Amino acid sequence: MNSRMLQLDGLRGVAILLVFFYHAFYRWSDRIKFINEDFYDFFSIGYLGVNLFFMISGYVIFLTLDNSKSALSFMLKRWLRLFPCMLICSIIIFASGIFFWERPSGMPMVSDLIPGFSFISPELINFFTGYELKSLEGSFWSLYVEFTFYVICASVYFILGRRFVLPIIFTIAVTSFFILVLFKIIGVSSKLFYAFNSLGFKHYCWFFIGCIFYIKSERLLERSEKVMLCICLIISLFFSKGDYYTLLGIISILLLFASVLKFPFLIECLSSRLLVFFGFVSYPLYLLHEGLLVSIILKVERLLVIPAFFMFVLPILILVFFSVIAYPIAKFIEPSIKKLLLNLIKKATKLNKVPKLRFRF
Repeated sequence: MNSRMLQLDGLRGVAILLVFFYHAFYRWSDRIKFINEDFYDFFSIGYLGVNLFFMISGYVIFLTLDNSKSALSFMLKRWLRLFPCMLICSIIIFASGIFFWERPSGMPMVSDLIPGFSFISPELINFFTGYELKSLEGSFWSLYVEFTFYVICASVYFILGRRFVLPIIFTIAVTSFFILVLFKIIGVSSKLFYAFNSLGFKHYCWFFIGCIFYIKSERLLERSEKVMLCICLIISLFFSKGDYYTLLGIISILLLFASVLKFPFLIECLSSRLLVFFGFVSYPLYLLHEGLLVSIILKVERLLVIPAFFMFVLPILILVFFSVIAYPIAKFIEPSIKKLLLNLIKKATKLNKVPKLRFRF
């Protein structure tokens, strides 16, 4: 693995740890007793780990596009990257639902599998079909946003050309920002609003920032690209909503991402074995952790009397447990299913050659 990919895996490691501890120590404070303390407010900005994932996706998107012969081959690569692990983790979550009924989403239903398997948000499905669905896990929302981003990038890249990708991603980001502001002002709350919001266009500033830093690694930025970058940075900061703590968090992850390829000390830290390991298992860990994490903590609180201070250690132990599960999924099971699906696609389409997956994103 080249050094650039190693650093990006380290960044993924940082991102998944931020998200995990956000869910463990802040997100579900209304249900979990031991985190109803001001001390754990420190973890309130952990959700920004998802934004860091989006920037990484934006950074690597051109690598995959440039190594794809068509939109179809690109989407095949992306689907084979996302679906096998989604399949495995969804089965685990669904099968264990009867034992972990304290999950925030409750007992899973078969219909809950549809959004995850299709990478289409339940809000969008409801808007077009009228059929009420929910995600198997709330954290799956970012996968729906990612998949839509891939579809748009592939369409633009292979129909209009590479140079149009950045302007269109920027246009989507800025336009959606003003649409959402308008919706807030006039008080729109309808299926249309939720369907539009579920597309995740408001997060495209983060994708754009990742894209522009990849372009910057290739050549000097043009003046128009610098202006677009500044506008996206401003919009990203706007989402702090005046909260200085959140603002500091946003600035921190932006600086971390911007510095990842420049400073030797930071590069060395991000390339550490621990962060690279968490980066490697980040996808299955992200899919598995939220509902099961909350359920396990609630079980322990209900069945055992443990001082709140020592409960701080429990999520760390759960993280180790989930990592032990996630590693064989990422290392062995996911690649095996990917290979099986690829062979099935070859046979079904009678192709002599299927694009190779050159990068692990």
